[in-house]
Amino acid sequence: WNALIVVQVAFAVAVLPAAIKIGVTEIRSSLTAPNYPIEEFVAVEVAMDAGSNLFGNRLLELKRRLQAEPEVAGVTFAASLPQRNSTGRIEVEGIPVEAVPATTGANRVRTFGIDTDYLDVYGLRNVAGRRFNALDASATDRPVIVDRSFAQRFLKGESAVGRRFRYAASA
Repeated sequence: WNALIVVQVAFAVAVLPAAIKIGVTEIRSSLTAPNYPIEEFVAVEVAMDAGSNLFGNRLLELKRRLQAEPEVAGVTFAASLPQRNSTGRIEVEGIPVEAVPATTGANRVRTFGIDTDYLDVYGLRNVAGRRFNALDASATDRPVIVDRSFAQRFLKGESAVGRRFRYAASA
């Protein structure tokens, strides 16, 4: 029994720092204040079949109907709410993945697909580059929007315009 207790304590001590780091990261991301007046927005989650197209005909019809309401200033869609977005591992052209070790989680980013007018509805502006347009949804090389913290973290403050990004296989 003594050996079992020693192993349990050693395991708990070894795992504790990682658990604390994950907990702090999750708490920070949940407490991050949005860059827009949240009291002016209503977010609704729409359940869809797993294989459904995010911007399929049914959602476009829903968008058209909502925009026809006099109290509605704008309607947009996202694959998930910003605070519930998924994480993915990315690679940036010109920056080898090895330079950002996968074991640290440092090359994991939060991602979610958005409608072409998402930034307009939230009143967000571009610092550089262009807005999405209708042709982007079907493009082979889809454009991405990155925020300043992404540019600082992965590009050391350099511009993201013209850079290529891709999802990498999970490590």
